[in-house]
Amino acid sequence: MARVTDPRPGEDECALDGQLSVLEAGVYRSLIGVAEACREIAQRADARGLTACSIRARLLASDVASRLGEPAQGRAEQLALHAAAAAWPALARRAAMYLASSCDRLGHRVEAIRWAQESVCPDEQTELPAWHAEALMVAALFSVSRDGADYGLVDQAMAAVGAACDPILEATTAANFAEVASECGELVYATHYADLAEAVMRRHPEAASALSWESVARARLAASELAAAEHAMKESLRLEQHLGCCDVNGDPWLSFAEVLLARGDPPGAMAMLEHPRRTARGATSAWTNTRDLRVRSSVLAALQRWEEAYEHMVLYAAAYERSRSIESLRVIRSLFVIQVVDESADHDQHQ
Repeated sequence: MARVTDPRPGEDECALDGQLSVLEAGVYRSLIGVAEACREIAQRADARGLTACSIRARLLASDVASRLGEPAQGRAEQLALHAAAAAWPALARRAAMYLASSCDRLGHRVEAIRWAQESVCPDEQTELPAWHAEALMVAALFSVSRDGADYGLVDQAMAAVGAACDPILEATTAANFAEVASECGELVYATHYADLAEAVMRRHPEAASALSWESVARARLAASELAAAEHAMKESLRLEQHLGCCDVNGDPWLSFAEVLLARGDPPGAMAMLEHPRRTARGATSAWTNTRDLRVRSSVLAALQRWEEAYEHMVLYAAAYERSRSIESLRVIRSLFVIQVVDESADHDQHQ
């Protein structure tokens, strides 16, 4: 279906849905004023008895909280809203997509993958084009970040994003794929998607964001294109001044520090790590915290501050192992639950 609310909505409902569609795409560029707008829309929807519209607005507000550094709060709200959206399957899948992102920011990767899989509608004709494209993007991101990734899903997601005709979503999706491909060492894919993201942002400056340029820079850095990486980071920080950062999983100052270190400028890298705007931002995620320890250790070593470098490397190793242990335990528990369910089903069939 093309909508998540009643098949014959009134004029007010159409207007609220339209405002939410703009806000849902806009969060990939800037979070300024989004939560406030969502709360106002939710209040207006509640006053008109538009329950699905209210849930949709509250879901987006919870995503903003998660993006700003409160993923545990966002996850709790999203779980409640996922249950409340049971009567609207498309809306429940939307809640699952937000849950996948919140769990990822918390470092709960197995749970994030489960929610991402639930968010994808098997019949795209019944889904809003932008929602279908976003859900595919999130599911594909988790697929690419695992060994033996199937880039067929990535191509499917890019096709859906193109069909949605939203430059912000297109630039964000291509930039995200460029970054995760570079993390997997898939430099041909990383360069391809970085080129695509950069082309979209040049054609549509209104679609450019600090974190999309950061992702492009990380892909360029992985390919040892240091001048291009530095240019992308300058664009990223220029936009950050006006738009802010739209997700705690992004950290342009940290990425610029990596670029400057690769260019042989450890003092400049340390200045980025201690940049006043980075310090003032405060919010971090499990992923950026771990990255910070690794990068800071390398910068300190380049500055010949050996003892501090060693201390940070020890902290990084502990954080990395802790993350791996937590995820391994979750996998074991997940497999155990699946086994119990399967055995229960087999038992019932033989009764």
